[in-house]
Amino acid sequence: MAPFEALYGTRCRSLVGWFESTQLRPRGTNMMRKALDHVRVIQDRLRTA
Repeated sequence: MAPFEALYGTRCRSLVGWFESTQLRPRGTNMMRKALDHVRVIQDRLRTA
């Protein structure tokens, strides 16, 4: 018996194995790129000020 099952009386339902590896896509890269662009603009403006 697994420790989680002993404590809670049910099997652990983790997200590992719920999805096929082909379905996973890296998300947030566009958001990260936009955020870095905004940071660079702010830094440039601070340098000029």
